[in-house]
Amino acid sequence: MTLHKNTSVENRFRIYPPLPGDLKSNVIKLEKSKMTQLGIKTGEVVRVKGTSSTCATCLPLEDNFEVPNDPKIIYVPEILPLPQSRPGGITMENIAKSSGQGLISVEIEKTKSSIVRKITLYSVNPEFDKSKFDNSMLYGMAVCKGNKIFFRDPDFQLKSGFIVGEMEPEGVGIIDSDSDIEFSNCKPPTKQHRSNRTDLKNLKKVIALSKQFETELVTITVPSIEIYDEGIRIYLYMRGTYGNRMEFANSHPSVDVLLKDVKGNTFDITVNGGGGSSGPMEFEYKWNIISGPIQKDSQSLTLTITEIRFQQSFSSPEMRRDVRNPAKFVTRHPKYSEIEKFPSIMIHHGRWEVKVPLDGQK
Repeated sequence: MTLHKNTSVENRFRIYPPLPGDLKSNVIKLEKSKMTQLGIKTGEVVRVKGTSSTCATCLPLEDNFEVPNDPKIIYVPEILPLPQSRPGGITMENIAKSSGQGLISVEIEKTKSSIVRKITLYSVNPEFDKSKFDNSMLYGMAVCKGNKIFFRDPDFQLKSGFIVGEMEPEGVGIIDSDSDIEFSNCKPPTKQHRSNRTDLKNLKKVIALSKQFETELVTITVPSIEIYDEGIRIYLYMRGTYGNRMEFANSHPSVDVLLKDVKGNTFDITVNGGGGSSGPMEFEYKWNIISGPIQKDSQSLTLTITEIRFQQSFSSPEMRRDVRNPAKFVTRHPKYSEIEKFPSIMIHHGRWEVKVPLDGQK
């Protein structure tokens, strides 16, 4: 069977699971040939855009690098796969807006950075004691405002974590030993853009779209868009089958979507929901896509569904006797380094576009 060339831009990559030795770092590793192609040198800072945006230090991998526990990826229809990118554990937590969005596609590009003169880090642990924290763990990290810096143990339990607050200078910065680091136990300031369902209160109008796509696996329906003073909401419904890939039966699908205006500007969005049902043969799910307010003179928006992913579940955790209470059994999930094989994933790709006329929101 002939494979079609991936029509994605040259700086688009597929996220692979972090390597065990990189769980406490905010690096991103690319194959040497891809770094050369993009003009990126070892140690330079790059911008990584997934469902969220972050920055990271870029390091090289040998071409065609792989490890035994890499997941098997199946493309429907078949296509030449995107090149790999392997983030550190801290980078991974800032690429996707939820932990269930692994193996997403991202865009990577060089970006300017400067040494941080002053930075505020908001602790996510109210009992954090800065006298017991080693600041050198932060040195060399590339950071952006709003990023998470979470340090985890081998069982992936959170040991200490921070949200990046105000920075001088603004933009992308690198923390070093001369940076003035201020730790705060206060609640981090609210982000400018919030995308919770409860934020949408003052409905202005509803635009009927009645758009439907049918593929070899799914039927996608986009019925309407709701415009509020506080933002917009678009509903997305999907039903379908697993085709001849029954190993993915009962798996929960996830979707990647983009929302752009007529000028090509990309909106920061959140995909909420995913509720529905799945069985051995068929599934049916729904999502609501939420974004912040749009400009009053906007003429149109374009919603693009780029891919749908089905991921197998991890194997059931091991049952062991509690050492403190032998009569009781407890579950033990494997440590990250003990995972023998990450679950397989099926990616149903395309570019299913919905044009949303706004007419200046009249």
